[in-house]
Amino acid sequence: MLRQWVYVDHFCDQLNLTTNPSYCRLEASEAECKRQEARLTLLQSEIERLQGEMAGDRNQDSIDLQTKAQHAELLRKVEQINLLTDSNRMLRQEKDAMQPTIDELRKQVYHYQNSYRCTHHSRTPSPRLL
Repeated sequence: MLRQWVYVDHFCDQLNLTTNPSYCRLEASEAECKRQEARLTLLQSEIERLQGEMAGDRNQDSIDLQTKAQHAELLRKVEQINLLTDSNRMLRQEKDAMQPTIDELRKQVYHYQNSYRCTHHSRTPSPRLL
């Protein structure tokens, strides 16, 4: 009977040796699987964060582009205002320079009109005389 117990004990030891490495490999595989799942979760959250940053960057780039376009339009308008201001200044200077000549010509026209009226009235007979 002792011999049977030794045999059973030896058989149990053998069974533990053969199943124990398999069990260890299973535990190692499960641990590796959990580690990879944790890594996957971490990488997915990193992807979501980076996608959010990219969307924010795209939005900021769009805003920057719009701002630059508005700035360019304002610069163009300022340049037009400067050109119009210069043009108006030159026209005012020309007008001011020509004003004495205009005044003199107006005086001459007035003088000739008066002279013509006087001459024209003296040549035509008065309607009362006829």
